[in-house]
Amino acid sequence: MGLTAADGHPQQTGVLTPEIWSTKLLVKFYKATTYGAIANTDYETEVANYGDQVKIRTTPDITIHDYSKGQSLQTSRPQSNVVTLTIDKAKYWNFLVEDVDHFQSDIDYMEDWTQEAALKTEESVDSDVNADIFGSAHASNSGSNAGVISTNINLGATGAELLLNKGNVIDHMADMELVFNEQEVPEWDRWWVIPSWFTKLVRTSDAVNAEMLGDATSMIRGRRRIGELYGFTFYRSNQLSTAVDGGNTVTHSLAGQRKALSFASQFTQTQLLTTENHMGHKCRGLYVFGYDVLKAEALADDYVREG
Repeated sequence: MGLTAADGHPQQTGVLTPEIWSTKLLVKFYKATTYGAIANTDYETEVANYGDQVKIRTTPDITIHDYSKGQSLQTSRPQSNVVTLTIDKAKYWNFLVEDVDHFQSDIDYMEDWTQEAALKTEESVDSDVNADIFGSAHASNSGSNAGVISTNINLGATGAELLLNKGNVIDHMADMELVFNEQEVPEWDRWWVIPSWFTKLVRTSDAVNAEMLGDATSMIRGRRRIGELYGFTFYRSNQLSTAVDGGNTVTHSLAGQRKALSFASQFTQTQLLTTENHMGHKCRGLYVFGYDVLKAEALADDYVREG
């Protein structure tokens, strides 16, 4: 709306004064995704088409024996097992652009819409991964009696979720470190995906002190990566799986090491097609992917809520 006009003065706004459309599309905010940061893609180069299976040979356990001089040696026969990473999931988009709209537009909105489709696909995949993998955590890495050795670490359980606040959140981080140490999980590439309210607790706890991080940087660093503590790199996500337990919303916060989750994906088709019934083009894309928890002992399900 233009300036108001005095009584009796003609209002030309919207009549002689043209509307000006910005050539820049309004910025859209997307959910921060984490699967690209926490999963390994060691086998992605072997993906060819939807439905492919990647056979992964595992390193067998080697038996170590005590030795005394003159004894007969025992012989073991190591067995290398094979696990399968199946590329069995797919997402697609398919939208129509009228030629007359495209030709008369002063912006290349087809490119913008295609980018939107790719980002929304990434969000959808991230949501699928978070909803699916928490149940694959090792039995000793979840529940109220976690810890393969200690068996007394509380990571929350159905009907008895763990309540976190700024007074106990740091101790809880140390407990999670112990869970991973007892599983002999490598200390590098450990990660922890936490909900936004968990991030708030970290902000208001002693974790914001740089000396606790071993460097001169605050715990809060970026859009999704928020820092490191107790050997974990922390990522914030609003796409973690939740459950309603006793009337309360509880989050399956995920912790792991990069070798726990394997992910493979690729765009197999991105096409611009003419249409029979419209003067326009269809833009469509197909994204195929697969994932699996190959090292359950390197994944933990943290069943928590703020309280």
